[in-house]
Amino acid sequence: MNKTILVIDDNEGDVRLIEEKLVDAQINVNIIRAKTGEEGIRLAQEVKPDLIMMDIMLPGMNGGEAARILKEDERTAQIPLKFLSVLYPNDDKQKQKEINIGKDVYDLIAKPIDEQTLILIMSELRCGQ
Repeated sequence: MNKTILVIDDNEGDVRLIEEKLVDAQINVNIIRAKTGEEGIRLAQEVKPDLIMMDIMLPGMNGGEAARILKEDERTAQIPLKFLSVLYPNDDKQKQKEINIGKDVYDLIAKPIDEQTLILIMSELRCGQ
């Protein structure tokens, strides 16, 4: 059974790039898209994806606010969440490892996401569930 990933990002090009890299790596997943934090929260509650990948900078509610709501909701609290950000380039390995949002720490992945990182994330997802 294919895993489902919710990608919350208002940049259509970044979402398309993730989809293309998954296809290139022959990784079959269902991708659901949201362009805002509010839409992402609603979809996460309805679909309960296996993984959420979310941009930090979103229109309206930012990724940090959305993450807090998702982690406080028992329907979505256990869904793994990884942040995406253009603020931390791929060559800055120290900064891109994790980000603190309130009391929680999340993996932080530089955009544009590279294929090796995406393959690693998908293999962790398959092994974890």
